[in-house]
Amino acid sequence: MAVKKYTSKIKHAEDGAWEHEEITLKPLNPEYNDIVIPNAEDEEFMVVAEVVGKCFWESGVDIRERI
Repeated sequence: MAVKKYTSKIKHAEDGAWEHEEITLKPLNPEYNDIVIPNAEDEEFMVVAEVVGKCFWESGVDIRERI
């Protein structure tokens, strides 16, 4: 399992609507390959978690960093 960065290419229709042309999940760990999903449909995918920050402790002091 690896944390991945979500990116997408979208295409716009003349009526203002849009759809995904391609979704790429890029692992933050360089030992893993990108996952590229062409012609992605919204109903096929779901985000199950989102990293919003990380915490670590130094000398008993809580130091927080936003990602």
